[in-house]
Amino acid sequence: MLKTEIQQVKHLFVIEDNEGKRAVSLEAAIYSIGRSATNSIVLHSHLVSRQHASLVRVTENPPLFRLVDGNLQGVRSTNGLIVNGQLCFERELSHQDEIIFADNVKAWYYATADDLKIILGDTEKKVAKVASASTMIGVERQIANYNDAALLKLASFREPIASPIIEIDLAGNITYINLSAIAQFPDLQETKLQHPLLKEIVPIVKNGQETFFVREVEIGSKIFSQSVHYIATSGLIKSYIVDITEGKHTELALRESEAKNRALLTAIPDLMLRLDKNGNCLDYLPAKTIYNSVNDRNNECVILPPEVIIQRMQYVSKALQTNETQVFEFQLLVKDVVRHYETRIVGNGENEVLAIVRDISDRIIAKAEIKRNKQELEFRVEERTKELRNANNQLRREIGSREKVEEEVRFLQTMTQAIGESTNFHSALGVALRLVCDFTGWAFGEAWIPTGGALECSPAWYRNTQNLDKFRLESEKINFLPGVGLPGRVWSSKQPEWMQNVSTAKDTAFLRKSGALESGFKSGVGIPIIASDRVLAVLVFFMFTADDENKHLVKLVSTVASQLGALIQRKQVEAALFDSEERFRLLVEGGKDYAIFMLDQEGNVISWNTGAERIKGYKSAEILGKSYSCFYTEEDRAIGKPEYFLHLAQVNGQIEDQGWRVCKDGSRIWTDALITALKDQNGQLRGFSKVVRNITETRHSQQALQESEQRLQAILDNSIALIYVKDLQGRYISINSWFGIIFNVHREEITGKTDYDIFPQEMADTYRANDLKVIETKSYLDREEIYPHQGELHTYLSIKFPLFDAVGHIYAVCGISTNISDRKRAENALNLSLSTNRALLDAIPDAMFRISFEGIFVNFKAVKNNPLPLLTQEFLGKSLYEVFPEEVANPMMDCIQLALITKNMQVFEYQLLLDHNSLDYEARIAVSAENEVMAIIRDITERKQVETEIRNALEKEKELGELKSRFVTMASHEFRTPLATIFSSSELLEHYSHKWTEEKKLKHQYRIQSSVKHMTNLLDDVLLIGKAEAGKLEFQPKLLDISQFCRDLVEEVQVTTQSHTINFCPQDQLDNFNGLIDEKLLRHIITNLLTNAVKYSPHGKEVNFNLKCDRNQATFAIQDGGIGISIEDQQLLFESFHRGKNVSNIPGTGLGLAIVKKSVDLHQGTITVESQLEVGTTFTVTLPLNQ
Repeated sequence: MLKTEIQQVKHLFVIEDNEGKRAVSLEAAIYSIGRSATNSIVLHSHLVSRQHASLVRVTENPPLFRLVDGNLQGVRSTNGLIVNGQLCFERELSHQDEIIFADNVKAWYYATADDLKIILGDTEKKVAKVASASTMIGVERQIANYNDAALLKLASFREPIASPIIEIDLAGNITYINLSAIAQFPDLQETKLQHPLLKEIVPIVKNGQETFFVREVEIGSKIFSQSVHYIATSGLIKSYIVDITEGKHTELALRESEAKNRALLTAIPDLMLRLDKNGNCLDYLPAKTIYNSVNDRNNECVILPPEVIIQRMQYVSKALQTNETQVFEFQLLVKDVVRHYETRIVGNGENEVLAIVRDISDRIIAKAEIKRNKQELEFRVEERTKELRNANNQLRREIGSREKVEEEVRFLQTMTQAIGESTNFHSALGVALRLVCDFTGWAFGEAWIPTGGALECSPAWYRNTQNLDKFRLESEKINFLPGVGLPGRVWSSKQPEWMQNVSTAKDTAFLRKSGALESGFKSGVGIPIIASDRVLAVLVFFMFTADDENKHLVKLVSTVASQLGALIQRKQVEAALFDSEERFRLLVEGGKDYAIFMLDQEGNVISWNTGAERIKGYKSAEILGKSYSCFYTEEDRAIGKPEYFLHLAQVNGQIEDQGWRVCKDGSRIWTDALITALKDQNGQLRGFSKVVRNITETRHSQQALQESEQRLQAILDNSIALIYVKDLQGRYISINSWFGIIFNVHREEITGKTDYDIFPQEMADTYRANDLKVIETKSYLDREEIYPHQGELHTYLSIKFPLFDAVGHIYAVCGISTNISDRKRAENALNLSLSTNRALLDAIPDAMFRISFEGIFVNFKAVKNNPLPLLTQEFLGKSLYEVFPEEVANPMMDCIQLALITKNMQVFEYQLLLDHNSLDYEARIAVSAENEVMAIIRDITERKQVETEIRNALEKEKELGELKSRFVTMASHEFRTPLATIFSSSELLEHYSHKWTEEKKLKHQYRIQSSVKHMTNLLDDVLLIGKAEAGKLEFQPKLLDISQFCRDLVEEVQVTTQSHTINFCPQDQLDNFNGLIDEKLLRHIITNLLTNAVKYSPHGKEVNFNLKCDRNQATFAIQDGGIGISIEDQQLLFESFHRGKNVSNIPGTGLGLAIVKKSVDLHQGTITVESQLEVGTTFTVTLPLNQ
């Protein structure tokens, strides 16, 4: 083509959509096509995607346009592209290509040098003048068929597109790469054929597999669409790359969204209307339920009352003005039943709205049922609330008990340490009195020491308030004899004594009564300090309140007294050791609580006291001279622990050792031992001394305490409440595991942090204010607090309370917060349900009756404008048997009794003859009170009718589904062979026709024509059976020479076979016998039966065709010697697409006999079959004449 001719070529894009036809002259490099107004070419149809396709000019000279589905970022359209009847993703356009974007949107592409006139508005496309072959551009322009000159130009052109373009030769060398490719793939020139974009391209082209293909390539996190073209003339491979990453992700999301939306639309049972601004119906989607009242848009104005039309028009206008969803309800009388409907109207553009009409009659009924369940739900919520409250109280008690135990343990530890640090007996007494008063809150404490035969006042005393000095001075002047006064009685009994009320005590029992009353004392307690069954002192305490005996406190203080006694005894032992060596020896020998013995330099026992004998179980004669390693376990001896301890003692002078030791009887005790190295004045080792104390019970107590602490921590950690402790400055001291899980924080991380470090400021302000209120009031506080969790806000019921130290000062705030979000939602739902239930009960369109357990009508609620579903209007006070017939009264009475026994709702259906009409009713019976039920009776006549229609429709749909399945199977099987024949012959003609003779060409053309004729016959059969199934096959009888007509048909069939002979045997004197019969239907009958007889008979077999006629009927009998029909197949012989099991590979559709049967039925005739396998088959058709 000359350059001047190319420049004169015009490229036109002709569009036909809802606004008619129009032509667009293609001059730009890129066009976007879709329904959005922002596109270069706008398609006016809602069935088209917003960005449906892109039209790209990929070469300049000659101009070549490529149509791509979706946009250039890879986002595909919803419907795709159909070019010349084939679905494709992209295509280089050729002259007169037809493109279908949707059912109502088409386009044509023209490339011509002459004026191309297109008449718009006609139903068919008309071209006034078609360009000559010399000036036509793009005819059959597929990439694979370009001539070498065009491909060379295509290869040398540099595209004006910002997408990457790469060109390589067959050796893999990059011959061209545009700026976009360099920018996006900087390593391309280095990696070359190893780059994902170039990998495997050259082998594919060299092997001749493809000269044009499109593939997707993943590079890192991106996905690219790569179009590859091989230009044979230049030996170049050209690639056009588009980034479709976002499109791929969007496509996946859109597919999922589309699937969900399609499923949603399929599941929506409501009527959906598309209305214009004047309220006219443009389109609709019928409802999928039994509601059919407004499905017909043509009758909508007739069905809807004028006031509803006016009301809906108001909401249409309002929706267009405000762009907000408008909702209104209306009622319709459908088959004498008032139905309730709800319409939702939402804007769909500037001049359209979508209206969704829903039947809410069942919803109104459901509201009444919800209301009926209100009381039960409220009761369950109340019970659950009580359970939660009891659980919270139990948790508080457990925490209080735990804190009390911890406080007591701390008190005992403090007491033990303080007593141990005391220098003498009286200082130890002073410490004990102070700590006991601070812990218990007792006001005054004093100690009495046995001296001679009386108790004297110790200098140790304590008070926690002023104005008690006078009472103290009075005490210093008194001595108590055994059994006299509170101290004397405790001294004598060696048991604690609680004095509940000082004022009621006798003067002889309480010598200091007047002074105690003057000081304000109300109660008192005396506790002895006992060591070795001897009272060392008596502790006396007074309180300002008259309290009952606190046995727990008394026991606790008695424990302190025991420790104090042990300390006193130890102090006395230590003093005796300092006094003299002899007294030390005697003390060692007589000690029972400590094992004291001496070791020589090798660790052998050289001395043994009674304490050692009591603790270890060995007598002196048994142990002296033996190694002290016998006291260790086998495990310790195996690792050399006894020798190691002696070595450490020798090096360090002294070592303390704790562990399990073995007694003589093999039992194990936990001991605390002190090993001291004994050296002379020269520092030479002389031996070792070892003092051992049995602390097994103490260790068990410590283990029990530790296990108790672990159990408490386990309880806290396994609680699903948030439990936390904060100091007075709001810093976290401790949290439980659930707190850490909910807010993703560890105990170690949160210690020392405040709420402001974890939560938003507004929430932290609220938490801090509640904490300060607890500190201020020194009492517990319960508040609802909001906590964030997993992007949502949850409501918690927080119970906060102060923690006090030993002296009663607040040192922390503990909080227990329980998630009550579900309960809050339940409360809100309950309140909403309450209001909804009230409205629902009022709106129930069913009659309701209260009936006693004896079947007596007590009360009722009628439906407005609806008759009662009873045979009589006077029924109150009467029994079921007086109102209903016996066949209805008996089952209803059974349901009433069963409902009262099981407490479950009973449902049964019955029929009544009212006003000469048989009506169906459904009765729902539920217990409403003791010995009484509520019966809700609904008219379900319409539903029953619809159910029957639905069952019939489903059965019909099932039959159609089976028919469709059989048709698809037949079509895929029967069309394959003729299509293969057509394809094979046309391909051979295309490539070898110039080498063949005319005879050979005609042979293949005949094969194509024969195959087309065969497929046409198949389609005719399908269309014919379809018309018959739809009842559209007409019966048009006329006078016909039956004998001659049959003879002609025999000749037609005989021509088609050379291997069979058809013998036509008409009855004598049948020439010119005319009968009233449908010629077309008779042709179908005779032709199908004859062709079947030939097809299913072996070569050489004869087919006999007998004809008998009289004035009333004609009988056609066709007999073959073929494969026969089994008894099983004879049952399904005339069903569409059914074929016998023994047909093997004999071709057929299974429609012939079905057509024969339909044709015979239209004549009101009969057809019979007699058959035997491998013998033959005879079909006899009898048709009435002159009807």
